Amino acid sequence: MLPASGEHLPLNRGEIRKALRVGITKNVLKMAYAFKLTTKQPIVGGKIPKGVSFQHVEQSSTAPQMSNVAKTIKAEFGFDVSSSAISSSYFEIKKL
Repeated sequence: MLPASGEHLPLNRGEIRKALRVGITKNVLKMAYAFKLTTKQPIVGGKIPKGVSFQHVEQSSTAPQMSNVAKTIKAEFGFDVSSSAISSSYFEIKKL
């Protein structure tokens, strides 16, 4: 039985192995990585100028995916942008 929302889920090795087989780990053990993105040039038709920084959280530790960055831009600034309209070369990316 799973604990109520907000409760700690104590796991021993056997339970972790079982969770891996069952797939519960998708919500329990996933890491998130934070990145600071700074624009190198104006983007979204100049609506976001060069030098603007924002934080982005990603599941991958290597580099942010532009489809997820587009969602962060929508959430932070309110501008719809296609992931094909932006590139990692448009940003200085620093892992936090």
